[in-house]
Amino acid sequence: MPEPALVVQSHLSYNVPAPLEAATTSLTNLATLYLAVEVAGHSQATLDAKRSDLHRFLAFYHQLYGHDRPDEWFVSVTKAFLKHLRGQRLAQPSLVRIYATVRHFARWLDRKFLGLFPLGCPTDGVKPPAEPTTDWKGLTRPEELRLLNAAQTLRVRPGPGTKQGFRNHALLAVLLGSGLHISEVRELDRDQYTGKAFARVQVKGGQLRDQLPVQRDAREASSHQKDP
Repeated sequence: MPEPALVVQSHLSYNVPAPLEAATTSLTNLATLYLAVEVAGHSQATLDAKRSDLHRFLAFYHQLYGHDRPDEWFVSVTKAFLKHLRGQRLAQPSLVRIYATVRHFARWLDRKFLGLFPLGCPTDGVKPPAEPTTDWKGLTRPEELRLLNAAQTLRVRPGPGTKQGFRNHALLAVLLGSGLHISEVRELDRDQYTGKAFARVQVKGGQLRDQLPVQRDAREASSHQKDP
């Protein structure tokens, strides 16, 4: 099967009514419409990932039936696709992402095109792959204290190249006491600190938080007089 041509176009210039009517006989056309209307505007990495995920499913579907008409996409097909993915020994995060894309695509079709699937949404009732787990659960409280103590020791007895003891101690305390990423802390200005929290903090994903509290221990560590 030739690779389906899934081309993302700007949904702002897309003539939606005409493609909606013409696309309903082809999953490939529906996938192109989905990318143009539902996914366009996201990051390029997201677009590329979703396009690749749908390519996988469409290739599987065409190999199964020899066509890409949507009326034969049933729950059994979705389950068979998941079994096919597991047989490829993909990394668990990739497996989870691919199925999430296909499920969102199926639900979008079921919602936008009533009657497209004669037996209902083909992902309903299908158990998704388990989310990947990690053995690391974060620092324990003793581990946090050891880090802070080491930073404080460098304030008192600085070694070669460690003359910013107060700054490093305060930075480490804020990281541990706020849950912010290093990149997020680097974007903070001094006037955002209210004494108990940071105001108007831009966090990962572009979300703006009005107040981000800082734990008391961290506030105390970062409010000492600067080292002489």
